[in-house]
Amino acid sequence: MKKKAIGSIVSIIIIILLFTVAGISIIVDYQWFSELGYISIYFTKLLSIMKLMVPTFLVIFIGITLYYKSLIPNIRKLKEIVEIDKVKEKKKV
Repeated sequence: MKKKAIGSIVSIIIIILLFTVAGISIIVDYQWFSELGYISIYFTKLLSIMKLMVPTFLVIFIGITLYYKSLIPNIRKLKEIVEIDKVKEKKKV
């Protein structure tokens, strides 16, 4: 229980740090492009990145989810086979 709580806390801290670094990067880039007067180029850059990354993420996420769901029945069958084999071994002894 204690290891699970520590793992959760560490995970939350890492996620917060990642979002902080990403947020700082976005703010610095915005200020730099704004200072040069190219703010429209910055937003075009952000929009193009989002247009590429969001569909890519969705396709990969759906693919992994479908693959995982197809594995679950096979894992359950394998687990039943292993459990049946263990029961047979215990009966032999």
